[in-house]
Amino acid sequence: MPDWPNHIIDIMSNDVCVALAYRTPAGGVVLTPVTTVGMHDPAAGTVTVTSSLGNWKKLVRMREDDRVAIVYHARDHSGIEHPQLLVAQGRASFPDKADGNWLTPEAAARQDHFLPAHPKGRFLGWVTREYYDHRVPITIAVERIIVDGADQPAAGPVSTPPAKGTSARVKPKKYLKRWKNAKHFLLGYVDVDGFPTAHRITPQIDGGDIRFRDVRLPEGGRRAGLLAHWFEPKLVGQGSVLMTGWLEVHDGEGKFSPHTAGGYAMPPKELAYHLAGGLASKFGYRSALKKGLVRNGEWQQPA
Repeated sequence: MPDWPNHIIDIMSNDVCVALAYRTPAGGVVLTPVTTVGMHDPAAGTVTVTSSLGNWKKLVRMREDDRVAIVYHARDHSGIEHPQLLVAQGRASFPDKADGNWLTPEAAARQDHFLPAHPKGRFLGWVTREYYDHRVPITIAVERIIVDGADQPAAGPVSTPPAKGTSARVKPKKYLKRWKNAKHFLLGYVDVDGFPTAHRITPQIDGGDIRFRDVRLPEGGRRAGLLAHWFEPKLVGQGSVLMTGWLEVHDGEGKFSPHTAGGYAMPPKELAYHLAGGLASKFGYRSALKKGLVRNGEWQQPA
């Protein structure tokens, strides 16, 4: 792994919110916003994010297929101005045992740049227990860093169309309110090496489809993912639309037909941040217990 240039280290050290891209069983991509809390190790060639065991779906996916990417795409509230889009592709791993002390000392010292302080009080302590105490670090051993699409690998082979067809299945009214507030739009798909990759796009909703132009996009049809989101300082106030669907590209003209869409929005209040993250992790953790994915705070490999 070659030395990472200073501007790359600067971006990795300061970007408040990044996107984690991981593969779906059908060969598509899911893009979801996360924070690295600045955790990276140029000497080891690794980047680290974390996840509550309550967010078990992406953990299952990464145990099934460890090829992921971290997309550094937004300088909002970071204090730096480098414009580059970085896509760090690599293989993800995480320990089975959750650890409430998952932050490195260096990251803990800089946590105030990325996140609000841990809540105090009996009630919020109970609400956020699974969010903070049942977390695992996800370490990505970086194999390639793509800067602004330079040396971008070719896309993987054209996908087999879904059995239910490629047409849009989600009406815009389901996501339009959160979409209108979004400042960042990313399109992700699988490259020829099998790793997820992503581009910034400027999309327009056209009926049930989403259209954009980018001459770097691969020709043909394939499964893809789309993320539209915004965030405020320390992620106190944020919203996202996460989609999976079908991408068609001809002569640089792209059309994305969404097949699934989900998302959320949180007002810029610390209480809302703690309640939303805490309750989502709590209910997700209980779901993981019922499915046998977690036992006594430890991840169980799915059968």
